[in-house]
Amino acid sequence: MTESSPDPLSVVETERALARAVCLSGSDYLQAESALRGGGAVVATQLRTIAAGESDTLVRFVAVTIADWMDEPSDELTLALQEIDKLERAKRGTPSPGPRPDVIELALSEEYEARIAPYLALRLLKEDWPDWKVMGCLLYLEYQRVPATAPALALLALKATDLQERELALSALAATVGEPAVDARLDDARTSLARLRAADPMPP
Repeated sequence: MTESSPDPLSVVETERALARAVCLSGSDYLQAESALRGGGAVVATQLRTIAAGESDTLVRFVAVTIADWMDEPSDELTLALQEIDKLERAKRGTPSPGPRPDVIELALSEEYEARIAPYLALRLLKEDWPDWKVMGCLLYLEYQRVPATAPALALLALKATDLQERELALSALAATVGEPAVDARLDDARTSLARLRAADPMPP
């Protein structure tokens, strides 16, 4: 007997799961992302519909990125993160805490080109990574210049507490959208942050 697939989420359930994914971070975010990605084509369509009617750039970014991931399932992000971990292990026992940012950028760009950029940007925004990993991934995003990553880059620039990370996030944003558009993208990100801070951190 074969196991039946879980019933797809209703529109209301998808909206709630998306709200959780937008608000949460770390392992809680990964659980919310998994719930959405397990919903199949029906949920992917629902996410695109929600995004089409949403003014908040963060909500649109999360919804569309997860929907794209569901439309074209791939293990490439997992493999890329494993490659970064492999580079880090090679540095253990040395004075360096991790691989240089340019080493990470080159490894990702050569193997994946721009294909993983939006998914990596989403995880970079939602997970707590060490500085060396953040810098390497930001350098990759700056090199790839994928427009879809702009909302994440703007938020990363605003939220960064490390000056080098903030400057690299701004540089990546400028490379992605063009210098004249940076202020507008940062304004959009400030609006998203204000909504996040006012929202229920654990929507049902």
